[in-house]
Amino acid sequence: PLRLMKRNQGMRLVIDTLICTIKPVIYVIFFSTFTFCVFALVGQGLYGGKLFRCSAGQALYPAGKLECSGHYITDPGDGSFLAPRVWSNPTFHFDTYSDAVFTLFRINTIKYVGIVYDVMDITELHQSPSFNAHGENAFFFVAYLIVGALFVMNLFVGFIVDGFNLNKGSDTADEAYGHFWRQIESRKPQRLYFSYLIPQFVSTIHIKKFIEHSHFGVFSSACVFINVGFMLADHADADESFTRIVELQNLVFFIELWVELLLICMAYGPGGLVNDVWKRFDVIVCLGTSAGYLFNNESIVQFVKAFRLMRVVRLMIRVKKIRIILETLIKCIPQLANILVLLFLVYSMFAVIGVQAFSATKYGKRLGPTANFDDWPSAMVTCFQIVVGDAWHDIMDDCGVQPPECTPVFDSALYPDYGYSGPPKSFGDCGSSVSTLYFMSFKLMCETIMLNLFI
Repeated sequence: PLRLMKRNQGMRLVIDTLICTIKPVIYVIFFSTFTFCVFALVGQGLYGGKLFRCSAGQALYPAGKLECSGHYITDPGDGSFLAPRVWSNPTFHFDTYSDAVFTLFRINTIKYVGIVYDVMDITELHQSPSFNAHGENAFFFVAYLIVGALFVMNLFVGFIVDGFNLNKGSDTADEAYGHFWRQIESRKPQRLYFSYLIPQFVSTIHIKKFIEHSHFGVFSSACVFINVGFMLADHADADESFTRIVELQNLVFFIELWVELLLICMAYGPGGLVNDVWKRFDVIVCLGTSAGYLFNNESIVQFVKAFRLMRVVRLMIRVKKIRIILETLIKCIPQLANILVLLFLVYSMFAVIGVQAFSATKYGKRLGPTANFDDWPSAMVTCFQIVVGDAWHDIMDDCGVQPPECTPVFDSALYPDYGYSGPPKSFGDCGSSVSTLYFMSFKLMCETIMLNLFI
């Protein structure tokens, strides 16, 4: 898919500059890896082997590994069956160097609360944890979050932005040239529609003076603010008197909008409603509201209310600072579209890989109806959820489930001890061993690097 994008000039520029930023980003990755190494060694020395605990609610402090033996009856909510006590480690720990690095990577994605609590509850080696036994252990994670998650991660932003500017040739002369052309584009003569239909009556001059007067602008703005204020005050289970007031003011300001558009049309002709973007927006709002009243359709009226709220934006452009921000945002839309297409393609590739690797994986703690890789659309939604802060580490654990917690192959002849009695199949419901690599690569490429393209 990336080869097809080379045909578009804007997309080709984004891809070429992104490729050229690989070298400085590699430097940041090396520095980040060095930070991982240092803090992983410290974490392994401080907390290695100390995060073990017995099965839930068993062998509580001051008991420990020796007392964690035999069997216990599980909670009634789980079916109350007899289960062996297990002295086990949480998924993220510091026992080995690789596990420490992986734990720090999770903390780097601001998913640190559970790990910090576990470390703060540490007591002694081979002893059960106790609530907040060593609260000072949290300072280790505070230091790492400042250095690793905040400082080092922001280096990605700086190097990517700097690489883009360098590879686009954005020196002082190029910036001045680009500013010059933007000024020309913003001030070039615009085509006026229906200019031949401008009224030539004597009253037209007086109507123009009336609608161009500052008092008329203040009155129109006040009407918009009052109307929006009533709409924001609307709520569920409103009493009948309040509902009548809201409906009455909606009708009054709807008539006011019609009169305002009629005066503009009488002063400037149909072109007055077409040549101005915000006037066209007012026409759409007016026609939509009219359709709601005409067909007595409440859903149409509710839909148009959202457009009425957008009329506040029209008033905001009267403030110079806000107008500059809005104009800058509008001018960035073409570049944002190119980046969105690139993000979509990269996410699609990861989604396809996720479907191939995890589509048959059994549901677990987080992998389920709302986050799964059963098909491409579901995988795209899951990838988006991971990027916006979902519990990616839980999804990763579920996607990496291995026997005996899953069935390797649904074939009772090959695996008679897993309780499957249906027709034999060529697959099972276990996860993939590449789960860790897949999710770490996705977080690094799609979140740390790709999302920073918006800057």
